[in-house]
Amino acid sequence: MALLSKDRPDWINAPKSSDGVYCYRLGQTSARSSEAIAREAALRDAKARMSRDLGKTESDTSFEIVPGSIYVEHTPAGWSCWVQTMAPNTVTVVNRTSVTNQKALGMTQLPKEPSNLQSADLDLGQGVILSMIYISDLKLWVGKCEITIDQYKLFLSETLYEGQKDADGNYLKHIKGKDDTPTRDGFPIVWVSWNNAARFCQWLSEKTGASFRLPTEDEWMQVARAGKNAVFAWGDDASLVSEYAWFSGNTGSLQAVGKKKPNAYGLYDVAGNAWEFCSGWFDKFQTSRPLRGGSWFSDMRDLRLDARRSYNPNWTWNNIGFRVVGSPR
Repeated sequence: MALLSKDRPDWINAPKSSDGVYCYRLGQTSARSSEAIAREAALRDAKARMSRDLGKTESDTSFEIVPGSIYVEHTPAGWSCWVQTMAPNTVTVVNRTSVTNQKALGMTQLPKEPSNLQSADLDLGQGVILSMIYISDLKLWVGKCEITIDQYKLFLSETLYEGQKDADGNYLKHIKGKDDTPTRDGFPIVWVSWNNAARFCQWLSEKTGASFRLPTEDEWMQVARAGKNAVFAWGDDASLVSEYAWFSGNTGSLQAVGKKKPNAYGLYDVAGNAWEFCSGWFDKFQTSRPLRGGSWFSDMRDLRLDARRSYNPNWTWNNIGFRVVGSPR
């Protein structure tokens, strides 16, 4: 904890609400600290405090704080961090204006005047949350993670969308029991086409009143770089790959989102896990759509930020998904 300023407040355990919400606050880090340092410190302290509150040891694996699920705000003095959890397994982003009112935390619209790297949790209904991060340089909200199975299933249940009409014969192959790709909530949705992803964005726009779409390749590159001119989303050091990405060197299948470290913008899995569809065409022939980021099946070459692949907009595969971007209307 040496990187934190000496005058930071102690953690504050907000009154436990009727819904069992615990709220912890980490005061300012020093102005020289990075967001990553602030996040790690917040999660470390929250884990220790939760251990005491729940009468558990810190090594107990029956509860956890999901990395990155915290509210952060940058000020001239440093980073202010908030962590909220409904013990023992759920962590949500905190709305600072009502930290003790759990029902006020879920938003249904994107904030119109956000600050850089502000987080927002959109409540899509039925317990499904879409987490977004605001990138001020682009004036754009970006999905913190790739779209997940539970988010896509909600889309299907509300629209009765017949996605096979916009895809090949392998559409949702795993959900139909014809493939061993994981089908649990929290895993990226795969076996969907570019056309399916576009329809999902259309539904999300209609549902929230915001404008959602797939990122352009330029936008994807900028948010993946996170202000750096580096080879990979985490920097130039290839030896750090397993801290940030699922790829062929450390897994043999798709993994749940948000389990590796995020990039400097707080975005997870921009390298590895699932290739991500981008908007636009791959080349002048306009027959295929661009893919970025690499996947669990990729080698290091595909994890480079300059790596790009193409795919027919009707085709699906077990290592291709998508991330959304959005802006208020």
